Amino acid sequence: MLARDGWLQMETYKGTVVREFDPHYMWELTRVRSALELSAIEDAVKNVTEKDLKCLEEIQEKQKEVLEHYDITRFIQLDREFHTYIYQMSQNRELLKLLSNYYDMFRFMGMQAVRGTDKRRQTTIDEHQGILDALKQKNVEAAVRAMKIHMEETEKNINQNHAMKQNVR
Repeated sequence: MLARDGWLQMETYKGTVVREFDPHYMWELTRVRSALELSAIEDAVKNVTEKDLKCLEEIQEKQKEVLEHYDITRFIQLDREFHTYIYQMSQNRELLKLLSNYYDMFRFMGMQAVRGTDKRRQTTIDEHQGILDALKQKNVEAAVRAMKIHMEETEKNINQNHAMKQNVR
């Protein structure tokens, strides 16, 4: 199960080892996540209801509250709830299956993106608001654009945090 989920890998002459999250692997994961997220938001806009908007707004409000007494685990849990809800709104069972395969990896990536920076935590909230606003307008192009910006900023912060971590070594 850990190998299937990407946490372990087989290496010649070494056997099973814990995967190193090198820049190339992180890039691969961010590309996969971005493709899935963009597909999910595009479909979600077509299916959005008032109930969906209310649920996403509640998640957004909880995430704002967590910023005041920051708990990275809770912040990321709410982030995953926000994105998972969008996948559910897409009504695409195959996307949901893919999300379940990558869920832990995406959670780990989210932690890498917000670790050590108050600014990124706030911009995450702002980017989620942009996604919510586009959903309220039922504007597919705006929703895809807002999600693309969110994914690009997430990737940028993951890369910056990974580079800082490498410089410490």
